[in-house]
Amino acid sequence: MLLSINIANATSTINSSIRGTSVRQETIEEKIRSIFPSSIEDTMLAIARCESNLNAKARNLTKKEDSRGIFQVNITAHPQYDPVKLYEVDYNLLAAFDLWMKNGTNPWYNCLNKVAPSNAAIIGN
Repeated sequence: MLLSINIANATSTINSSIRGTSVRQETIEEKIRSIFPSSIEDTMLAIARCESNLNAKARNLTKKEDSRGIFQVNITAHPQYDPVKLYEVDYNLLAAFDLWMKNGTNPWYNCLNKVAPSNAAIIGN
């Protein structure tokens, strides 16, 4: 499974992967702010906090889902992403950006309702 996003800014911003080490929450916040447009960055940061508390190793495994990483990308619903790499900060952020480009905030509807109920209808990029 390969993740390919043809967005120069996203790939250059997220390019420096830190494998096998902890990534400071401030660094994760900076990366989220740098990959998403300024009009949605606060909302996406709030969604990431709601989904995982910015924990790259977070996992939600139930009968209905297997969600992983900072943005809790559900590999049951989105098998195009590498399930192991979703624990890597940069890969997870790129997957989240890819999902957002295709589906707006719909993949995170539950958290969006919690963090920004007045913006729950935000579905486009």
